[in-house]
Amino acid sequence: KMESEDPELSATLSFERLKNYREQLKRDGFIWTPSREKLFNKIMEHLVIVNQNRPLLLYGETGTGKTRLARAASRRLTGNPPHEVGEEAKTDIRPLLGLRSIDSSIDKGKETFVTYGPLGQALTGKKSSRDKEAGSGGIFYMDEMNGYPPDGLRSLIKQLSGRRAGEEISFAAWAGSSEKLAPEFGFVGSANLPSEKHPDRAELPVEVARELGSLEVDYPPQSAEDPELYEMMLAALMDQNDRIRVPKEELPPEWKEVVDARTNTKRLEIDTEPKAGGTLWRFAEFVAAIQKATKGKRTHSRQLSATLPIFATQYLIRVQYFPGFRNIESQR
Repeated sequence: KMESEDPELSATLSFERLKNYREQLKRDGFIWTPSREKLFNKIMEHLVIVNQNRPLLLYGETGTGKTRLARAASRRLTGNPPHEVGEEAKTDIRPLLGLRSIDSSIDKGKETFVTYGPLGQALTGKKSSRDKEAGSGGIFYMDEMNGYPPDGLRSLIKQLSGRRAGEEISFAAWAGSSEKLAPEFGFVGSANLPSEKHPDRAELPVEVARELGSLEVDYPPQSAEDPELYEMMLAALMDQNDRIRVPKEELPPEWKEVVDARTNTKRLEIDTEPKAGGTLWRFAEFVAAIQKATKGKRTHSRQLSATLPIFATQYLIRVQYFPGFRNIESQR
């Protein structure tokens, strides 16, 4: 309330928030906006507070930032990036846990041990079964879970779900050896599930889905009351001196004066169809309108034009670059 009643205080707090966003983006490649903070709190509640080691599935539209969120949450929870898997595991899940290796350099003969894969390292805190000391493990991240072999995924999730830190675990890929589950282990996966827009995507096996916790990751909000996407764009444009090299008339939204006939008072509100200015705000609104209009739907260009506001459908025709910025650069 205090911020809303004092424009100068509001501007100062907004500027400090944008500087903080810019620093986060430079340092981590991620911005902890309010909506991302809410998602992090739910991830932390699932992995740390509840701590039943049920794998957590992040689901949502392509481009909502599920992978970046998982990586940023891992760094925040453990101080380290997650253990991740490459495309090669899409055909065989076993290497994620580990592979048997043979050391022929031992004087008395060959020694067989297990070299742990990314999941094995997150589970045990070790790189191989020969390591005497175990670390604290970490977060394992599996992107596009619904793209893995169903039988292998089903078996893996069933073995992992509900395990507690310090509990003895063993897998066939470990050749009979067992390890204690590391204290910081957590399993986070993501999936772009089938929808009207993408009917060709695979469903998660029912037996897998019921073992998972789930959390929807949506696009950042964008409105006059909650301009999160707009603020992310401002932070991305900020330079190291906390300046934005774009003409000031192109940064904020355009406002119009509205008269309330009942009270005969005037107020300002954002002009949703401005004729000029406010380019960055209009671009944020344009992006948000596209996201909203196409969410989960197979949308053709004619249908899209019918659902978007006038400013959005005309945006790419009217604006190629920031005109004022282009003039500044041409005079250099």
